[in-house]
Formats: sequence, C-alpha cells, structure tokens
Amino acid sequence: MEGSLAGGCENGLVSETTPRANNAHTAHMSVPVGEEIGVFAHYDDARKLVNRLLSGGIPAQSVAIVGGEVTLVERVVARYGYGRAALAAALTGSWIGVIAGLLFTVTTPGESLAPLAAGGLIGAGLGMMVGMVLYTTRGSDRPTFRSHQHIIASSYRIVVDSEVGGKAKRVAASEGGEA
Repeated sequence: MEGSLAGGCENGLVSETTPRANNAHTAHMSVPVGEEIGVFAHYDDARKLVNRLLSGGIPAQSVAIVGGEVTLVERVVARYGYGRAALAAALTGSWIGVIAGLLFTVTTPGESLAPLAAGGLIGAGLGMMVGMVLYTTRGSDRPTFRSHQHIIASSYRIVVDSEVGGKAKRVAASEGGEA
C-alpha cells in the first residue's frame, strides 16, 4: 500500500468532483456496476490489467478501477519553524527582487548585471523580514510541520460493463492481452 503518490491521488491525478447538471457526467459520479475482472492490492497491478484490457480491444469507457476502503494518509516530511519560514520568504523575495532588477536592466542603457544581483539580495532581505513578521503574527495558527497527503485504497477492483464482460475475462486470462 505504501508508495510515492503525486498530486494527492495514487494515480497522480485528481478527479473532478464538482457536481454538474450534465447527465453524462453525473452517471460517472456513481460506483460502477458490471462484471468484476480482478482485485488487486496495489494500484500498479490494477493499472497493468487495464492496459491489457485496452490493448485487447475493450473500450476505455467500459473499464473502471474501483478503490475499496479508501484512507487518507498524511506523511510528515519536515519540521517547519522560524528557520524554514525565513528561508522560504527570502527565496520568494529574491525572485521578486531579480524580476525588479531585470526590469531595471532592460529599461536602462548599459550592460551591467549589477541591478539583477542587487535586486536579488535586497529582495531576499526584505522578503525575509516581511516573512518573519507574517510568520510571527500567525501565533498558534502557524504551521509546525510540512506534510504530504495521499489517498490510498486497500484494494482495487477492475469492473467492466456487462456487455463486454466475457471478452474482458478472456483478455485478462490470456498472457498477451489479446482475445
């Protein structure tokens, strides 16, 4: 179940959950029914079977991966204190300063890059000061750690529409994925 997860979901994507009046869209917002082709403990194994089904001619719209017993896992990756807050604010300020220096360099004659360096250093200093004031004023609401949230399922069922169930079972049973 443990793995690297991107974008908040195990498959690296975030699904659209905004309800719409479109009936075709709301039909996809329910748990798929049909024939179960396989159950897997890991998402990658379920995805491999889906790839075989698609290669075997099963229409993509007929296949679904249904996660069971979904759990939200939040992994703490680092402490977040004054040092990290100061560094983050200084980096942000330096980018703003470099952009200001770039604008100054472009609009004034000469080939000196001194405004870029000065903008970066001044921006870092100002950014750090502003960032520390903002971090300090948050009081008990300020973050004390950084984390990543992941949605993990304990099992992944492959479900296909009943119309293609027989063909999907044959494709799943074959080694090459073609029926």
